[in-house]
Amino acid sequence: MTNESPTDQGTPISPELWESLVENSADVIMIVDVTGTIQYINHTVAGFDVEDTLVRNVREYVPADNSDELGARLRRVFETGEPESEQVFAAGPMNSGAYYLARIGPIKQNGQIVALSITATDITVLKTTEEALIDTASRLNAVLNNVAYGIISINGQGRIQSVNHAVERMFGYASEELLGKNIELLMPVKKADHQDRYFQDYSQTGRTNVIGDARELEGKRKDGSVFALELTVTAFTQNEEAMYTGILVDITRRKQTEMELRQSQKMEAMGLLAGGVAHDFNNMLSAIMSYTYLIKQKMPDNTDICKYGGEIQKAADRAAGLTRQLMAFSRQDVADPKVVGLGDIIEDLVKMIRHLIVENIRLVFRSPSDLWPVMVDVGYIEQVVINLALNARDAMPEGGLLSLDISNLVLEKRSDDLADEAEFAEYVVVTVSDNGTGMTPDVRPRIFEPFFTTKDVGKGSGLGLSTSHGIVKQMGGHIAVDSTPGMGSTFRVYIPRSNAPIESGHENAPHDSQLTGSGTVLLVEDEVILHDIAVLTLREFGYTVLTALNGSDALTVASEHPGPIDLLLTDVIMPYMGGLELSENLKAMHPEMRVLYTSGHIDDAGIRQIVSAKQGNFLRKPYSSPQLLEKVGKMLNNSSRSAYVVSQSTIE
Repeated sequence: MTNESPTDQGTPISPELWESLVENSADVIMIVDVTGTIQYINHTVAGFDVEDTLVRNVREYVPADNSDELGARLRRVFETGEPESEQVFAAGPMNSGAYYLARIGPIKQNGQIVALSITATDITVLKTTEEALIDTASRLNAVLNNVAYGIISINGQGRIQSVNHAVERMFGYASEELLGKNIELLMPVKKADHQDRYFQDYSQTGRTNVIGDARELEGKRKDGSVFALELTVTAFTQNEEAMYTGILVDITRRKQTEMELRQSQKMEAMGLLAGGVAHDFNNMLSAIMSYTYLIKQKMPDNTDICKYGGEIQKAADRAAGLTRQLMAFSRQDVADPKVVGLGDIIEDLVKMIRHLIVENIRLVFRSPSDLWPVMVDVGYIEQVVINLALNARDAMPEGGLLSLDISNLVLEKRSDDLADEAEFAEYVVVTVSDNGTGMTPDVRPRIFEPFFTTKDVGKGSGLGLSTSHGIVKQMGGHIAVDSTPGMGSTFRVYIPRSNAPIESGHENAPHDSQLTGSGTVLLVEDEVILHDIAVLTLREFGYTVLTALNGSDALTVASEHPGPIDLLLTDVIMPYMGGLELSENLKAMHPEMRVLYTSGHIDDAGIRQIVSAKQGNFLRKPYSSPQLLEKVGKMLNNSSRSAYVVSQSTIE
């Protein structure tokens, strides 16, 4: 050895230094022959018997399923002289349970490969950490791909970096079709330019008005359809580049529900308005109809005045029909439901419908013989079917096919046709369909609005479908529509099945000679115009009439009257004291007194109970003089003298 430093240029390193370097290396260093037999190994592995190892093959220190692969690598390096690396799991005598990165290289002498070197670095900690990271990433990926929300990440240029499965389902693209593409691919054209400018502005200035806040926007699917989305954006930096993560929620159903709620609230408000208007109008119509009748009674039949009175009467009857439509729409009309079979009723109605449609429209009616019974107001269901038939007729100006079908239906699962309002139940379904013009998507949500119509001015009132909607709801049913522009429309009316037997028979109307009567009637009516005409009518036809404008006054009048009171004729809804409370109070003073209630407004639990009890002691407004006299006569001529009075305590 010389005194020169071993690190000086050109100075050879002594064998002792090489041996010290190898023996103190953190790596396991081996020399093996081409078969893998160990020729040399350092002392790095603690507790390792070097002498024992020198007679073993390196393939003994790896799992059996890796042994052949390691042998193949050794032969390949010996043949090619090209180093190779492999991660191996140590087994057997050498530190079993550790992971090593083994690097295999050739050892040459005189240009020939005479042996192989194996340098093995313990990577157990690194491998364990890697496996933990892979497991965490796998679980995170599973979570992201199984959430209902779409998760998408993009860079500062708006190019998509990652998407989860929900995004694929939401937009109809596979992830491979999206990665690297601009986010504008998922946006309608009118929104894409704005979004590009937004990302550029944020990346340059940091100004934002959406980061962290949810906002609504539109998305575009692969098929070109547009749908409503809610987007929440978060920003982060990766490798000094601005990145964004968007959380996407398909809010199509929510928007539809919101629209249906607004529509329902609008219709409820319009219903209250329509009901209020109809109630006041009913009072005026009652006076018009009654005064007209009395005028006609005073005049000979062949006079012009009598003729004019008849025309006024016809107009009043038509106006009464209109108010009944308004009341039906607002679900405040007094229905007279009966358990019936719809087949025969609608079959008879079809005969009239044939006269209402033009000759170039073919009408087809189908009904099975085993239809379930339903509880409906026959007049109302006829009105619904006629309204739907006329609507179909008007949708086919050039002619077409009008189909009217009735069927039984067991609803066993939620139906999109009925949204969330229908219960799982049994229904009789009346279907009215046409192959006419159909409805556009913007028209369909409004068809049940009162006064909404697409017909020319003077061609429609806009009350037909809204009235039908109100009638069906009042029956406890549902009405649904399917329509495609140019293909036609189908309306389905779902009426709950009744388990009661079918009712039959209708009472005959009395003759005019039966309108005259006798007895004492206590009339309580807060509407002055109705009060006056009712008093005049009853007195004209032989009745003794006591009068009051409200319940409190009626109690006073009754207490001061020395004789019996045969009938209490009272409005139900009045200030201070209503008709139900009044009848309860008078019951003690006049136990034999009968009660006839009257109202044009049944949005009240007491009135509904009176009607549903079917005691015949209710007179709906508007009423004419003959209707009033007929009802009073029936009440007083009934052989049973027991009064029917609804106790206020029974009203919930």
